Amino acid sequence: MTASPLLEIHGLTRHYRVRTGLFGPRHEVVAVEGVDFSIERGEIVGIIGASGSGKSTIGRLLTGLDEPDGGEILFDGARIDGLSDRARRPLRRRLQLVLQDASSALNPRRRVGPQIATPMLRLGVAGSREEARERTAQLLGLVGLSPDAAERYPHEFSGGQRQRINIARSLGVEAECLILDEPTSALDVSVQAQILALLLELRQQLGLTYLFISHNLAVVQSFCDRILVLDEGRVVENVAARLIGRRAMAPATLRLLEADLSMSPVPGVTS
Repeated sequence: MTASPLLEIHGLTRHYRVRTGLFGPRHEVVAVEGVDFSIERGEIVGIIGASGSGKSTIGRLLTGLDEPDGGEILFDGARIDGLSDRARRPLRRRLQLVLQDASSALNPRRRVGPQIATPMLRLGVAGSREEARERTAQLLGLVGLSPDAAERYPHEFSGGQRQRINIARSLGVEAECLILDEPTSALDVSVQAQILALLLELRQQLGLTYLFISHNLAVVQSFCDRILVLDEGRVVENVAARLIGRRAMAPATLRLLEADLSMSPVPGVTS
């Protein structure tokens, strides 16, 4: 019997009512329309598209930060859209969002250690503060940081190190699937490569599954197994990463390829 996908999306739709100007009439904007895709366990799927194509909206819908107007989202076979905060609580352990701006995701007034440990305690992963502290030290080592980083504040770290801390915090609650929303776009190319290499190592060690949202086709091709191309909220391409540019493509994909001609894959990163 074939195992079901870890994440399944059917007919996902989200529209917004926005105002034209300060006092103008409201009109409807289509953010996501009828999106269908699935992600197998251990797979890395990339979502790419022009600005405003609906990439980040999908990330917000999958993690419950926004609710769809239509369609359904299934995680490990169970429907998760429309859940109350209480019903979603167990899911937060398994499905985590890692954002582009690592600085804004961390409280500048708290040491790093408690920021990693607190979610473990709140979600019942760690049974005591001592257990959470020990687990925090292990996680910092896992992402390539010294255990004494737990006693330091976010501003004492580089952008790449702060992103490692965010990844450690997600792993602390035993996440199975990470929604990575532009996690390296604020970093220079060498640091970008280090973070992507770390994510590949963690997938190998922990059996993680990734949905990787990006505007950079070169990065997505280097890192992902499969690529979804969005155009005006719709999936217009669903193809193995190695096949991008090697067969007939949708117009939106061709535009991305043309815009990306001057860019090369991130050095040293292949999934």
